[in-house]
Amino acid sequence: MVESITDLDHIAVDKVDGWGWCGVAARSGRLIASTIGQSSAAEAAAALQASLPGRRAIDAQPARPWLELLRERLAGAAGSTPGLDLEGTDFQRKIWRACQLIPKGETRTYGWVAQSAGYPARKYARAAGAALGSNPALVFVPCHRVVSANGEVGGYAAGIDLKRRLLEMESKQGIKA
Repeated sequence: MVESITDLDHIAVDKVDGWGWCGVAARSGRLIASTIGQSSAAEAAAALQASLPGRRAIDAQPARPWLELLRERLAGAAGSTPGLDLEGTDFQRKIWRACQLIPKGETRTYGWVAQSAGYPARKYARAAGAALGSNPALVFVPCHRVVSANGEVGGYAAGIDLKRRLLEMESKQGIKA
């Protein structure tokens, strides 16, 4: 079978002022991964390719609208994110959907995310944290808005400093959902 351009995953990377090299991966017009805070275009592309095991990615125009939306979000724009096509277990996808319910400028705990996804908070808070740790769509699935029950910031795939910066940016804007 001959591979067509629509069968491929498309990536787009660019430097975003104040946020380092960022990128997105898309398939059939839907976002499948994003990365922020990389130190080079090659690192951003490699991070995206790592989230697409066994598939080939090319830098192509179909991913560019998602990159522009990522740029807007990193500049503070609010909004929902339709068109996600995230690969993960049923549990991970439920956790990621619950995370998207957190209003911009606010935080919730891992237990809240677990409970919002339909799982007992006490029993599944750590599992929710693990699922958020494998979030393929940073910023679009706002796992940076999730903190520990004691209020500590916790971890973040792109680094704790970027998580703090995202939280600070959102809180300064005073945006309510």
